[in-house]
Amino acid sequence: MAFATINNNKIHYQILGKGNPRKIVFLHGLAMDNLSSWFFTFANPVAQHAEVLLYDMRGHGKSGRPKSGYTINDLVNELDALLTHVGYDEPVYLAGNSFGGLVALNFAQQMPQRTAGLLLIESHLNLPGWSQYMVDCLSVEGEAWETMIKTVFKDWMGRHSSRKRTKLGDCTTELMNNTELLNDLSNSPALQLSQIRKIQTPTLVLYGMDSDVIHFSKVLDDYMPNSCVELLADCSHSIMWEKTDWLRQRICDWVQSLPITTPEEPLPLQALEA
Repeated sequence: MAFATINNNKIHYQILGKGNPRKIVFLHGLAMDNLSSWFFTFANPVAQHAEVLLYDMRGHGKSGRPKSGYTINDLVNELDALLTHVGYDEPVYLAGNSFGGLVALNFAQQMPQRTAGLLLIESHLNLPGWSQYMVDCLSVEGEAWETMIKTVFKDWMGRHSSRKRTKLGDCTTELMNNTELLNDLSNSPALQLSQIRKIQTPTLVLYGMDSDVIHFSKVLDDYMPNSCVELLADCSHSIMWEKTDWLRQRICDWVQSLPITTPEEPLPLQALEA
């Protein structure tokens, strides 16, 4: 367990497979998630083929939970600072699930020189109107909040431990009630289609055909020039839990196909395609 101090806040991170020249960073989802969802599924197998960096975004897991600093740009800058802290000077590969995919995509848009490639799993996109949608979803209270917690946790890796579910639920409630997360999301600038069109980063995109955010897959397919979109039958937004074994192999195959990069070397799209 290690911590970096970024903007006067401690960020918890872990590195697996240290010393491998390929660098993969895993980004977790929003509010009801942390690095453990990656750690207990794919991080260790991937670490046989690459150096893996996992971290808890601010407000999540073992990282600090400051009052503010949760805009998308804040989180992009936090990732940039963490990469500097651990000594990653070369471009890295980013794998993001749900909101983690959104942060990864915005990082690639803002810092293409630091991004070797992307793996987006059920990624949200902060298009115009998205932030208000998320605020509405996360602002529910009372019985509706309890129902949402149970729905999200029913497939979570810690579902067999009521203690883990309770702890994560308490952290989520504190994040919602005692920080400016919702306000910061509302004040985050939207990602324009013209900006997505300019992202040249080779990107593998995975969505479930029954997902409630599958419409984002068409946006990436239509506007992101170097994206390769795969749709999974009989899957919802919870691909990580519904097809864990398949996805583990898919990610390992993807990682093993990746070239080792330097800042001067361009990355071919075919390197990310299976």
